[in-house]
Amino acid sequence: MLTSTKHKGDVTRLMFDLSGEYLFSTGIDGQLLQWSPDGKSQLLYQDSKTISVLAISDKASSIAFGNAIGELFILDRSSKKIQARSKLPFGITGVSFIPGQNNLLVACGNLLEPIQLPKPTVIWDYVKNEYRHIRLGQYHGIRELIHIPGTKQFVQLDDQKKIHLYDLTKNSPLASFQIPKMGKGLTVSLDGRSLAANFDWHISIYNLEKKQPKCELKGHRGLVSAIAFDHSGQLLYSCSWDETVRCWDIALEKEVEVLNWSIGRATAIACAMDGSRVAVGSENGTVLVWDRN
Repeated sequence: MLTSTKHKGDVTRLMFDLSGEYLFSTGIDGQLLQWSPDGKSQLLYQDSKTISVLAISDKASSIAFGNAIGELFILDRSSKKIQARSKLPFGITGVSFIPGQNNLLVACGNLLEPIQLPKPTVIWDYVKNEYRHIRLGQYHGIRELIHIPGTKQFVQLDDQKKIHLYDLTKNSPLASFQIPKMGKGLTVSLDGRSLAANFDWHISIYNLEKKQPKCELKGHRGLVSAIAFDHSGQLLYSCSWDETVRCWDIALEKEVEVLNWSIGRATAIACAMDGSRVAVGSENGTVLVWDRN
């Protein structure tokens, strides 16, 4: 197990590259860090603003990140230089690379300037620096957006307590789910079959194949701050302000393990795609990497 405190304050996002070898973290301190397997960190970018969203391209050659004042960046991983940047009049709440293209799917939240853009979800061609607006439903803002691996579909969580499943080629949702309270985050299994959403102390699971709710997971004694499926899609990891990480068996619909690593309130979590490691970030800037083997 590797533990290090490099961020100053909350860790906002964690994400492994496709190989599961390298981990990336962002924080309210404006830092973007790369972590090697031996636990050493390297600063890739530093800003004065909180980095709130993070995405890695399918070949892990580029990293996208943004903030709540609408700034977007594409970082070339090899040169560690910003290769593209842009500014929207919305806070950025979710980003995802579209595989095989120089395009980034961008979800926007609250309007920061009195400029009426058609819809709060856009596709950014970061080579040409051009935007294309996706005409989806009438939402006040999007709280989270994730792409479903191997498809042209994505899921977004709006601020009207609804989850919508979309296809990039269609304007209307393939499915919509109502959640009981305002959601905080989403995650999709690698096989694209299961979707999880966290809100308050609970987690809701949805079957994307049948386009229907599956179950609700309860056990945390504090706000569930982040969730992540493991590589199999059978296990879900969640972290919480109750200072625990919990592992859930989706098929059995129950908690199977409680982990307490004494790192304070947990704020971010990620699972390596090869299933070997789980990373957790906390409010005090700690990043912990657990080798499941």
